[in-house]
Amino acid sequence: MRSPMDLYMDGLAVFNFTLQRVGTLVRETLALHGWEPEQVGAFLFHQANAFMLNSLAKKLKLPAGRVSLNIGKYGNTSIASIPLLMADDFGGLLQEDQPQNLLLAAFGIGYSWAAVAATLSGIRTAKVISTEATAECSIHSTSAAS
Repeated sequence: MRSPMDLYMDGLAVFNFTLQRVGTLVRETLALHGWEPEQVGAFLFHQANAFMLNSLAKKLKLPAGRVSLNIGKYGNTSIASIPLLMADDFGGLLQEDQPQNLLLAAFGIGYSWAAVAATLSGIRTAKVISTEATAECSIHSTSAAS
């Protein structure tokens, strides 16, 4: 039984917060930069929950394949999720001289949220070091989804 001293997260409230506030944040950030969703090479969101991110992409009608997910591979890596996504999924692409329009949006603890739209090129990222534990987690999460 829960007491007022127990930590509790209302999953539905967090889901609704994400769709409303982060959805608005993405639209406002695009408008501030004068970008249409089609002009963005990738949308890099905090990797909180795949269902939530897919729902957000659907609500915003973001171009197919432009919302990157690696939560199935690494889980929710908290504050490191966007840099990890950049290094693991986009490290090679960002090193090229061809500029890439990206929208990065994070949200989380305490109902905080922020976003940035940036055109990046020539960015060097550290190589992601994968351990057996990471690979095993990825295998299990893939199997569970099947």
